[in-house]
Amino acid sequence: KMISLLNLKNLEILSLGRNMIKKIAGLDEVGATLRELWISYNLIATLDGLNACVKLRVLFISNNMVKNFDELDKLQSLPLENLLLKGNPL
Repeated sequence: KMISLLNLKNLEILSLGRNMIKKIAGLDEVGATLRELWISYNLIATLDGLNACVKLRVLFISNNMVKNFDELDKLQSLPLENLLLKGNPL
């Protein structure tokens, strides 16, 4: 489970790799400022929960469980410059 980020209003880079996270959640609290999300080596299968991250430029989500190419459609509204998906069963 992801931790509460309520008090981190100016957070720009968040690293949550290797935490057995199954679902991306709770990013609404930092969506206005978050620029980089490093969330590799978890158990994430869907890319839900990222739409609030309006400034997200870097998403490292390698070695998770994303296996459906349709999940990538959920990233279209994000201003991503760097996306790492290596190690997912796509």
